[in-house]
Amino acid sequence: MQRIEIHFKGQINPKWQDWFGDFILSQGHRDDMVLSGTAADQAAIYGVISHLRDLGLELISVSSTEVGQEPHEQ
Repeated sequence: MQRIEIHFKGQINPKWQDWFGDFILSQGHRDDMVLSGTAADQAAIYGVISHLRDLGLELISVSSTEVGQEPHEQ
């Protein structure tokens, strides 16, 4: 299981929250937002990233942490 933080530019209407499952949507810095949560595998992470792409949002960064380990950029 991995803890994921996905930073992206733009805003998402809260009505889209359900589309991201257990991921939590929060305000980042200025005009960017953060999706954070846990993912069972990389396929789940790519699914979330695909939703952001489908909404036309620009990806800033994705970081993952194995539960119990330090974060690293991917």
